Amino acid sequence: VAVICPRDGAFGRYAFPQKLYEIIGSGVPLVAARVGAVAATLAAFPQALSASDDAASALRALRGQLQQPRPIALTPPTWTAHGARLARLLDRVVGDH
Repeated sequence: VAVICPRDGAFGRYAFPQKLYEIIGSGVPLVAARVGAVAATLAAFPQALSASDDAASALRALRGQLQQPRPIALTPPTWTAHGARLARLLDRVVGDH
């Protein structure tokens, strides 16, 4: 079981750990703190979420994933897809300038 534990602060809510997609892509079960983009990405997978800065919550989630591992059923976006999304954004913002 992989663990991602961002703190609930300005940085934790803003940052997106790329390792989240790497873990999902590898099929490893995970537990992550319910913070920012991580919480939004895993909203449909409550078994993988724990309360931020709450050891008891993290322990419950870890025990659950160890007893009955449930990898996250998502297909992470590829770098090509990310590049296409960025290109669309730049086209809207910059246009033909």
